[in-house]
This record gives sequence, C-alpha cells and structure tokens, in this order.
Amino acid sequence: MISWRYRNFATISSSSPTTTYDFRVRVCSVPRRRRRRRGRVMAPLHSMKLEGISDELKKIIDANMDEAPARRRAREAFKEIQLGIDHCLFKIPHEGLKMKESYEVNSRGLEIFSKSWLPETSSPKALICLCHGYGDTCTFFFEGIARKLALSGYSVFAMDYPGFGLSEGFHGYIPSFDRLVDDVIEHFSKVKGSVEYQSLPSFIFGESMGGAVALKVHLKQPSAWDGALLVAPMCKIADDMVPPLVLKQLLLGLAKFAPKSKLVPSNDIADMAFRDLTKRKQTSYNIVAYKDKPRLGTAAELLKITDEIEKRLEEVSLPLLIMHGEADVVTDVSVSKALYEKARSSDKKLHLYKDAYHALLEGEPDEMIEGLSPELNSIASQNLDFAPARRYVRSAFTDIQQQLDHLLFKAAPSGIRTEEWYEKNSKAQQIFCKSWLPKRGDQVKGIAKRIAASGYGVYAVDHPGFGLSEEKPEVRGLPCFLLGQSMGGAVAIKVHLKRPKDWDGVILVAPMCKISDVATPPPVVLKVLTLVSKVLPKAKLIPKLDLGELAFRESDKRKLAVYNVISYSDQTRLRTGLELLKATQDIEAQVERVSSPLLVLHGAADKVTDPLVSKFLYEKASSKDKTLKLYPDGYHCILEGEPDERIITVLDDIVSWLDFRCSVK
Repeated sequence: MISWRYRNFATISSSSPTTTYDFRVRVCSVPRRRRRRRGRVMAPLHSMKLEGISDELKKIIDANMDEAPARRRAREAFKEIQLGIDHCLFKIPHEGLKMKESYEVNSRGLEIFSKSWLPETSSPKALICLCHGYGDTCTFFFEGIARKLALSGYSVFAMDYPGFGLSEGFHGYIPSFDRLVDDVIEHFSKVKGSVEYQSLPSFIFGESMGGAVALKVHLKQPSAWDGALLVAPMCKIADDMVPPLVLKQLLLGLAKFAPKSKLVPSNDIADMAFRDLTKRKQTSYNIVAYKDKPRLGTAAELLKITDEIEKRLEEVSLPLLIMHGEADVVTDVSVSKALYEKARSSDKKLHLYKDAYHALLEGEPDEMIEGLSPELNSIASQNLDFAPARRYVRSAFTDIQQQLDHLLFKAAPSGIRTEEWYEKNSKAQQIFCKSWLPKRGDQVKGIAKRIAASGYGVYAVDHPGFGLSEEKPEVRGLPCFLLGQSMGGAVAIKVHLKRPKDWDGVILVAPMCKISDVATPPPVVLKVLTLVSKVLPKAKLIPKLDLGELAFRESDKRKLAVYNVISYSDQTRLRTGLELLKATQDIEAQVERVSSPLLVLHGAADKVTDPLVSKFLYEKASSKDKTLKLYPDGYHCILEGEPDERIITVLDDIVSWLDFRCSVK
C-alpha cells in the first residue's frame, strides 16, 4: 500500500490541529522495514524474513536491487527455493506444459523479461495475457496461476514491467504509467500477432495495479481483446481517501523534482493482504519484488492513472469478470462495484468473496484459492452474445453432439477429412470456417458428411455474430456451388447477385427470400422501428416464436435441436429484424437477376418460410436451368426435422442435381 499521511495544520483550516488524514493509493505490495546506517538508506533486509539460508544467499538478497542485473542474480539463486515453497500454487504440476523464459529489447531499448506457459499436446482455446501488481512479478505466485490456466487449455503469457521483477529499469519506479502501458501493449501485440495465435480469442488478466494496467490497455485498444479478468483491481480511489486539492498539487509538484525519492511513508500491509498466516510469511521469498517505500514519482503516477480510470469507467466495453474479496482493505471493494455498475459492457460479472482479503489468489486458505479456478474459466461460458463464449460452449458439447441419435450425425463418418479454422475478414472479424473433403486420392468434384461422401468438397462459414465467428489450392478449377438454407438462402442469393460469375449453381433449401405482406409492418410502424433501431439496435423487441414446433415435423428430432448450444434462440434483435426485411425486399426487387443454375427445395407444409416464396423465386428468376421440388407434408427443416427416409430423399436429390451438372456418369 502506498500511503501519504499528513497532519492537518492550522494553515489548512481545521478545527483540530491533531486530526490525521490518510491518503492511500492501494496496491498489492508487501513493504518491509528498512535500516539506516550512517545516514544512508540501506537495501531491505530480506534475509531477516527468511530462515535457514546461507550467508552467501543473504549477501545476494541484501544487495542493492535498483538495477536489473542484481535482481536477476537474486532470482537465479533462489529459483529452486521458490518452487519448493509449501503453497498450493507452487504444487500445481508443470507436466504437460511447455514453459519458456526470455528477454527481448523493446522499442524503447529496455530489456523486458517475459514467460509463457502453453499446453503441450492440445490446441489452445485462447490466449490469456497476465498483468501483475505493484508488489509482484510474473515469476512468483503468478507461476502457479499461469500453470492452472495453461492446464485448463489456455496459452498464457506474462511480462515484468520496466523497473519490476527481472526487466530493466530503476526498481519500483514508474516515470510514466502511460509509457508502461504502451510497453505492455507492444509486448502482447507481438504475441497476439504471431501466426499460431492471431486467430485465437485473447483475454487480458490484471491483479491489483495490474487491473489498472489491463483497463488502460483496453481503453487504448477498445477492440483488441475478447475479455478482461480483473482481481481486486486498482481502478478508483475512494473519495474519502483523496487529499485536499492544495496538498495533492504540492505532492505532484514535489514529484517533478525528486521522482525517484522514496518519500512516501508506507505500512507493512502483509497482514492486510494475506489472510493465511503461513502464506503471508512466504511473500518474503519473492525476492525481486519491490518492497521498499514507494518512490514519489511512482505514487504520483498511480494517483494520476486512477483518477483517469475513475473518470472513464463508462468507456469500458469488453466482456468483464471482476473478482474481489469483501474484506479487502488494500483496494476497497467499492472500487470493483463502481467499475461493474458503470462499465457499459453488456457481458459483465462481479464475484465478491466473503471474508476474503486483497491477495485473493495467493493469500487465502487453499480451498478458497482452488475454488476460484472455475471462476477464472467462467468468462468464456457466461453470455453467448460474444464469440469466445460460444466457442467455449461448443468445444464442451462437441462430443455430446456427435453422439446424438440423428441420421445426420451417422452419415458417412469415414472416408472424409474435416478441417476447422478461423480467418480474419476485411473488418478484422474472426470468421469460423469448416470443410468436409473426400480423403486424398478420391476425386473432388466441387459441394458435410453425406454430400462429401458423394465426392464433393464442402465448405461452410459462420456469419459474423453467429456460431463461432467473429479457395484452397486443391479446389482450383473445379465447379463451385453455393448451398443456403432458410436465412442462408437469402445470403446465398445476395452472394450470387454480387458475384454472378463465381458460382456454377445455387441450391436453396426453404429460402428466406421474401417476407409475406401480412408479416411486414405498415410503413408508419416501420419508420418508427427504424428510428428506434438507431438508438437500441441490439434490443430484443421482436416477439419470439417457438420455431422448433414449426420447423421440425418429428418430435424426437425437435428435442435434439436444443443441443445446438451456440445457435441464437432468443427474441430477434431490432436491428437484425429490420436488416432481414431490408435484405428480402432487395432480393424481391432483383429476383429477375438470379441467373445461376438453380435448385429450390421446400416443404409443402412449411410455416416458417411460405412455399409460395420459393414458387415466386422459381417463376421470376432468369436462370435457364432451374428446378423446384416441393415435398408433401414437409416442414421447414426438411434436412433436419423430417423422418429419416425423407431426409435421405432430399439429400439424394441434391447429390443427383450436382452430379448431373458436373457431368458425372
């Protein structure tokens, strides 16, 4: 904790000359007592806190650690001792992980220490970048936190800030918090931009002062991160702890002349930060953490940044998980409550832990720390408005989905090779793609298991905002067909209208290419809805229909639809509804321009998109090669919700149509 304590003298108008005010910029540090010899401030006596170490080790850790080489020597000497500490975080196994430590000179010429923890055998779900606190480093307690996250399937990266831990810079000195944040952005941007990670979701994790770092990174890069995990974040100073304006200006002015001076009185807050007595004592082994009196310039920068963040809480817009101990007296829990209440994130969650202190992940009883692991993963399983959450849920349900008792999950699983990948489009959105191809050696003829088993290379994408989204060489020169179902039919037609020569044919299954006049709002209502959508585009104002009842004829298959856990099943958002209306009106106006070979398939009993829609398309399209097939008694989902024999018939009709147009004999 950084504490500015002062007497309220008569010149600052007070009725009591003995009134003492406290101003604290609270951060997670464990200051130690210092000794003076002949008027000279000596380095902290770490060895007084450590038992059973040799004189040689005492000499190493009692050295002046203002510069990085001394800190690196000390860490190297104590590395094995640290890992042998009896703390649950150091007992988390490293087997199955690839760990790497490295130094790299940044654009400011500072040598930055960093470390990574990666799953050894599985592909990572996402990246998590760690930001440590004021009195911490990325190689002590963060070691256990990083291992836990990596063993849960995440690639984890961390760095020591300039002046902290093993990175170059004057120990514990922050000349500019803004520059420190720029250094963090520079380092993590390189990680995120590497080929193996650029398509993965990325989360930023910040504890105590690291929470302020993480928030400032987000404010500088509003669209760069898929979520933030904040533990006891230092992002607001309580009003009753801010000194009067005159004194505040005096301290800030003094910092300009003696920024590196250790003039800010500090208390030993280990008792305040660590609830578990044994764990409290173990903080002494983090020998390269800054434990001395805060430097005046650093304290001024922390005051400045918390003032800025407090004023900009409403700008925080990314998915947010905030965790805080209710008994924290280092950073007041009201800090996290204010952030939660004011952030405009639509996906945000606040977890408060009864009786827990500041060092929530390091200083609590083992059962509390171990119980937090699910919370650290929970940001990816809360609100499905965001792609990372949908990807996480889908990965958890993939095996369950493949075991469902449905004809389509049993169709030709062998003889096909599949591939899934993410690509960034021109809008920097990550788009999920999947392909189903006949195994090498089989002829690829040009459009998911049943169709691929008939010899076609099949490709699909999730539209932005749907499913998992945020030509390959082997198909060059081959016929290419586009298949769209329901709203996908509208997408397919629009794709064809924009690039009519790119496709050798279009297959439409129950296409949504015209909204009936009955379902279209009157012009006046439409204008009102359009205006409202400009203010509340994401509002779920359009009544929800039970499409399962209307779309699936077979009740057993209808029940299986709930396992499509990442499909959107809520009320239609206002802007989405208006865009669908606009798209179908555009298609209706241009339907005569549809010129590609066309196969239109529709259930005669469809109550979701009227079969008359498909008849209208068939009659108006200028295609010379066009076919319309109506299936008696068929509902909307003729490829998913019909009896097995009907589904097979529809699939056979698609393959036969493709074969004929590919001149397959």
